[in-house]
Amino acid sequence: MVARAAAALLLVAIAVPMQGRARQEVASEGGGGGGHGPWSPAPVTATADGVWSWFGGARAVQSGDSTYLGWVTTQGDIMVGQINRATGASTSARLYYHLEVDDHTHPALLLHPDGRLSAFFTKHNSFPLMYRTTVNPGDITDWGPLQLYTGDVRFTYPYPVYLSAEQRYYLFWRDWDWGISYATSSDGVAWSAKQPFIRTPQNNPYLKIATNGVDTIALAFTDSHPEIYAMNSVYFAYYRNEAFVRTNGSPIKPVTDGPLTPAEADTVHDAAVTGRRGWIWDMTLDRLGWPVLAYATFPSATDHRYHYARWNGVGWTQRELVAAGGSIDESGDDPYYSGGIAIDRGNPSLVYLSRQVNGAFELERWATADSGATWIFDALTSGSPEKNIRPVVPEGHWPGNVSVLWLRGPYISFLQYATRIVFLNGNQAPLVSAGADQTISSPSQTVSLAGAVVDDGYPTSRLTTWWTQMSGPADARFANRFAPGTSVTLPREGVYVLRLIADDGQDFTFQDVALTRAQSSARQLPTPLPPIILDE
Repeated sequence: MVARAAAALLLVAIAVPMQGRARQEVASEGGGGGGHGPWSPAPVTATADGVWSWFGGARAVQSGDSTYLGWVTTQGDIMVGQINRATGASTSARLYYHLEVDDHTHPALLLHPDGRLSAFFTKHNSFPLMYRTTVNPGDITDWGPLQLYTGDVRFTYPYPVYLSAEQRYYLFWRDWDWGISYATSSDGVAWSAKQPFIRTPQNNPYLKIATNGVDTIALAFTDSHPEIYAMNSVYFAYYRNEAFVRTNGSPIKPVTDGPLTPAEADTVHDAAVTGRRGWIWDMTLDRLGWPVLAYATFPSATDHRYHYARWNGVGWTQRELVAAGGSIDESGDDPYYSGGIAIDRGNPSLVYLSRQVNGAFELERWATADSGATWIFDALTSGSPEKNIRPVVPEGHWPGNVSVLWLRGPYISFLQYATRIVFLNGNQAPLVSAGADQTISSPSQTVSLAGAVVDDGYPTSRLTTWWTQMSGPADARFANRFAPGTSVTLPREGVYVLRLIADDGQDFTFQDVALTRAQSSARQLPTPLPPIILDE
């Protein structure tokens, strides 16, 4: 996404079978094999020709039984699709023919309070910004006329937002001078003149936005592009009541006092401290309205790392999740294009990420039961002959609907691609970790079990978990058979195989763990006899 000099003047997809799919724990390769229940969704193709970037406005949004998504084709056509939750069937509408062959031009979607849908789009670093709005709620077959916003001379990454408390629309974009600007509207049609919003000393900041839809817009941004600036850091602030606010709620300044700068925001990732340049990937707000961020860092251009950062009310808790491999870009022009990571809007303890596994870009689902301290993960694709990249969780996502969409297929550069968009629809089975295999050789017979279970809350919020014994020299005794984290007593020496099972009412998952009680190396000395005293 570095600016170049010229720019400046429904088919079943390949997937891992769910039966027997292994679940693993980040902290250890131990643990037995995993398993799965009989019901499992397979990825479905929403469009055979579609691509998107990861900046700019919502690529997918959910409303009722519909998921709406926007993309640009290999011919540069601007498209919007609609997926029905119950059937998984999809329809599409073409909003503009041959705009530009460039993944930056994908449309940014906005749901209006009355259920109508708008799509904003523009050429990469070009003029004007265009948008169209559906005539009727829930229907993408009938669109109003093309509208233009001409308040700038160069646009990239439009991002529309609506705040119900203000009854006001906001429209953000990257400006002609590479900063972030915005305009407002009371009806989504007539827009104000632009105002500067974020400016950085290095310029060219990259911005991700999340909102509660009521009174707050969350902002995560960088100094610049990691290819341009080696000290590229990640910052956070809120916009609320026409003012910038720090993560802890303390005021920064009114927006009328000028655009936000990195020095005024909170630093989430400090490249000067870590020695790693960073790039923001995704953000959402949890049920308390606190931010959850996903970003990448780069020990080198060929070594990308994913990170998860979460505000706990006092400070940021952070964890490096996993090495992601190198760039998806094959042209050599963009070495910092990672496979991508997306946070589940309905459950920020779930993320979807693309990383290189045995040379292929595969999609995985990762989950945490302790706000990011430890993680378990599930491979959604494996052995893929094509790239699985840039996952997206729809804004407004709720369990049981389309849970994740991603790009599958050849991706050479942002100007050369032949990807299709696939998605998973319906229930996602619980993620289970039984913990690492353990061996004990102490006189104690009790072992702590570090099991973990995370679910998406569908079809109900009730989740049943329990331990059972698969084999062993004697009957293991659980302190609490129905708690993932518990203890177990092993009465005799030998190998015990225990299984942790989780059932969400529609699908179940399990994983085994092997516990070995070895012969204790500590020998019990005989009790000494009392001394014998001879009569003299």
